[in-house]
Amino acid sequence: HELERALVMGEPDQPLHFNFSRNHARSLSSDDWLNSSFRFPKNDFNLEEEILRLIDLAIQQAEGNISEAARILGVPRDYIRYRKKKNSS
Repeated sequence: HELERALVMGEPDQPLHFNFSRNHARSLSSDDWLNSSFRFPKNDFNLEEEILRLIDLAIQQAEGNISEAARILGVPRDYIRYRKKKNSS
């Protein structure tokens, strides 16, 4: 929810600030969806586009059901609607 909070409450074109404590930070395990060998590109990484890719993947997995996609991602249904509407123009 820290990522969601930073994205929704943050100002455009400003760096994102996160408040992760040791208790909330997960270490990568073998069943984690995030590939531990992933490295961010030095240039042209667009977090907004990648969030939309995750949302689209969840919607596809949920066979178009937005409520189910929201459950998969652990976010409110309105978050998905907001992100899709914001980026549809």
